[in-house]
Amino acid sequence: MDCRSTERRQWIVANYDVTPVAHIQLLAGQTKHSDAGATIENDYYIFEAVNKVNNVKEIIQCGMGAAKDFLK
Repeated sequence: MDCRSTERRQWIVANYDVTPVAHIQLLAGQTKHSDAGATIENDYYIFEAVNKVNNVKEIIQCGMGAAKDFLK
């Protein structure tokens, strides 16, 4: 799920129930693509987002910058 900007993350929180699922540390040399658009090189979070209207579940994978917004 795209979570590239603070405004987008605020919209997600307003429309989805967002729950942290995992905080993962990458091994040396590993990378992951963040749903916020960057390449993750250290650690990242996985969140479950459940739509408040239709209960459709989605996954958010993001680095610490975006994760801090969701954890607030």
